[in-house]
Amino acid sequence: SDVEYGRQGWLDRNDARSSAEVEALLAGSTKSFVQSLAEQGIGTAGARAPPRGLRSVSKQHRRDLDDLLATLRAAPCVHFVRCFRPNMSQHPCHIDRPYLLEQLRSCGTVQLLQLMHQGYPNRLELRALAERFGPLLPRGLRGGSPRTLAQSLMLALRVPKEEWTLGVTRIFLKAGQLAALEDLKEGGAALDPRAVA
Repeated sequence: SDVEYGRQGWLDRNDARSSAEVEALLAGSTKSFVQSLAEQGIGTAGARAPPRGLRSVSKQHRRDLDDLLATLRAAPCVHFVRCFRPNMSQHPCHIDRPYLLEQLRSCGTVQLLQLMHQGYPNRLELRALAERFGPLLPRGLRGGSPRTLAQSLMLALRVPKEEWTLGVTRIFLKAGQLAALEDLKEGGAALDPRAVA
């Protein structure tokens, strides 16, 4: 399933901009550095100036999110995004390789990359496969778990075993196999129940 990021309302809840009173106090300071902090938010008549650039944490976050989404849209074939902590102390420019590798292993990214490297770019949840293609099977073969149904379906369609593999909750298909299944479904494929026996 897709991950969606929403930013509606986030800016209002997390605006870290100073109030007019605080900005007025800063502007009235005798220290030039403190006065410079207020110059960005106070206009000539003491009113707030229109925002210029990034002025709060939430606006920086919004801009970073927009940049990330633009980068993802421009990428030719991004299938997933994973976020990892580079080190436990969260120090910049330092990668704790064992800590990072443990995160990769824990969330299944290593196994996913191995599957993709082996050439299984298409993956489909077993329940979704059962719903979409289960009706192609004879009634006697439609029972059982989604995993059993997926295995029966692939055997009945005579899809070579090296073209697919089963995971715990998904079936992984080599390039072109998902399209072939769709074509068989649309064409009313005749299945061979003897292939499952």
